[in-house]
This record gives sequence, C-alpha cells and structure tokens, in this order.
Amino acid sequence: MAIKGPQKLAVLLCKFNDTAHTEPNPTSFYNDLLVRRGTGGVNDYFTAASLGAINLDGSQVFGWTTIDTTRDDFIAAHPGRWDKIKGAIDAFSDVDTSQFAAVVAIFNVGLGDGGAQGGVLCAPEDANVTFLGHEIGHVLGLDHSFDQSTRTLMSWSMPGEYYDQHDIMSAMNVLSDAGHRFSPRGPLLNAANLQRMEWMPASRVWHPPSKNSSGIYDIDLVALSSPDTPGFLAAELGGVIVEFRIPEGFDSAIPRAAVLIHEPANPNSTVIASNLASNNNEWQPGQTYDATTQLLGQTGGVRVHIVSFDLRRKVAKLRLSVMAIRPPLYHETPLYILGPGNTLVALVNGKIVRVPMPDPRLISLIEGFANPLAHSLAPQANDIRFDVRQELRGRPGV
Repeated sequence: MAIKGPQKLAVLLCKFNDTAHTEPNPTSFYNDLLVRRGTGGVNDYFTAASLGAINLDGSQVFGWTTIDTTRDDFIAAHPGRWDKIKGAIDAFSDVDTSQFAAVVAIFNVGLGDGGAQGGVLCAPEDANVTFLGHEIGHVLGLDHSFDQSTRTLMSWSMPGEYYDQHDIMSAMNVLSDAGHRFSPRGPLLNAANLQRMEWMPASRVWHPPSKNSSGIYDIDLVALSSPDTPGFLAAELGGVIVEFRIPEGFDSAIPRAAVLIHEPANPNSTVIASNLASNNNEWQPGQTYDATTQLLGQTGGVRVHIVSFDLRRKVAKLRLSVMAIRPPLYHETPLYILGPGNTLVALVNGKIVRVPMPDPRLISLIEGFANPLAHSLAPQANDIRFDVRQELRGRPGV
C-alpha cells in the first residue's frame, strides 16, 4: 500500500555526560529543520519531492536529553547503527515512539556512524536537508539509485550506485545547493522513484494511446519542480520513464535544464546515459534516445527526440515515436535459424531468442534452411530460453 499523508517523526536530541556542555543548535533549529513548513527544511523538501503526496506534519522534537554515560562507553555498548538509535529511544522513556512513522536520533557529537537502519542516526554535521532527505527516504522504502556506468563511489558499493546525481537516493554524491541555513539541500526524487512510491499522479503521466500501434506524438513535458504548471510531468513508454528538470527550488543546484530518461525502479532506478563514454546522463535538445530495432521486420521499440526547451514556460518539447511489434506470421510457431557456433536462434512471438541446441540432429535439419542473416541475428538475441525444447518435440528429425 502506498505511503501517503503525514509521516510523523520523533526527533530525539541526545548528549552524553562527558559532552553535556555541547549543544550544536537550539531545539528551535531542529523544529525549523524537520517539523515546520515554510523554512526550506525537510518538511518542505518531502512535500515538494513527493508532489504533495506526503509531509512531515505532526513531527515532534524532544530534548536535549543527557544519556548517563560517556560517548566512548555508549559506542562500546551500542556497536551497531540500530543499537545506537535504540539507545536514544531508551533515553526517552516518556516518549511513545510507536506513535511515529520513524525516529531520527541526533547526537551532539559524532559516533563514527550515520544513516538509516530502522530509523535515522544523525551526527551534528548531518543536520541538513540532503542527508536527512536521503536517509528518511530509506525509512520510507526508497533504495539507492544507479546510472549505467562502471564507476564505483565506495569500496563497498556496486558499479553505478550513487551516480544518478539528479536524484536524492544517490546522496551524498548529488547536485545539492549551498548557502541556505539547511544546506546542502536537494535534489528532488526522479520520476521513476515517484512512480514506484505511487506519488506521481496517474493523470500527470503520458502513455501511448494504443497498446501496440505505431505512431508519432509531440508533447510538452513540465519540469518536475513545477507541478503547479498544468501538463504532463513524465512520459512512460517502451520500458522507460522520461522527465524534465530545471534549476529551481530544491533542484537549484542542477547546472542546466535537462531531460532525464530512467528505467523503472524495481526497486532501484537507473538513469540512462546520453553519452556513456563520458558518463553524461543529461539529454539536450537535438539528441535522440533510440530503442528501436527491426530484426526480420518483427520487433518494435520507441524513440524519444528532445526538440527544445521553453524555460519561460518550464516545459520541454518532445517528439515520441512508437514502433509496434509485428504479430507472429504463424500463431505460436517459432522460426528456427542456425547461428554461429551451431547456436540455435528462434523468432518466437516477435522476439529474437537464442536457445541451446536441444538435439545434435537439428543441426543437419536446420542447416539447409539457415537464413543468411543468422550470423548477425544470433549476437542480438535479447533473451536466453531453455524451455523451447518442449516446442521442438514431435518435429520431424527431432
């Protein structure tokens, strides 16, 4: 079920008996940062990033409270991230944290750790919108975002992880602002994550009008940071989600207007590069994302051509081309071709698939009918099927 409406946080401000004199900020600072609206803080951020689907209204700040132990003894007794968060919860015995969506435990000194695990663990230097937006995002169910590169940000992270710099779930390797009281702030969530969380209104997403019909469509896409502007905020077609971003609001650190194209988040979103060699994930006017193929005239796909940007109206003009998938010539009847290295290539329901050779006798059977295109088709097979063996039973010579 989608998370909607107020997501109340219990913000626990903790200090130790050997650092009791240290309070990085007054309680009012954390109220402005996490609770109040109109401050440019985390409540404003999630209201904007979720397109109004959620907010942090009803959150409360508790503390500062002194835990009767030293910092070092606390760390020794609470080695894990959740252990430390639980230690903060135990220090506030009069607060029923079960009445809140999550706990944010903020300590007056660093504990050598920070992030989300059943709640959010926060050091003094983490009291900013980008860090808290990312970690609260995890608590709400969001996962890290990726790009298509082989870059590795951390020794323990996967290639491409943390490299969608236009998405908060790649923090802290993102395009975030400076100079605000709660900086760094931003960026917003990408459209793929909004779709996964069911925060993107269905009426604001363009889809092809037909399930499998070719066509060319000219549309305007409104900047994701300007949902009050009428029009589509995203386009979904051919297995990708398209969005438009401009430098404003929580996206103010984005260097220039750009179209972004993502694979759906399941659970991680992946941004598609406009130039993979240079790790460029922005699409600019004149560029075309082309995912069409015409193998044997059967397979379809989509093209997304970025026509122009109108920054005054905050829209990107796109030309979207949809190529239908041609129905199979013979219902449920695969066409078999012998490919390189005795690879069996089949055209099954409009898809080029590569299968292992079920029986050596098929080589001589198919060899006489091998299509001259077999050597070019086999490397382009987009699936590996091991169940076509069943479809071959009963055929002559098998």
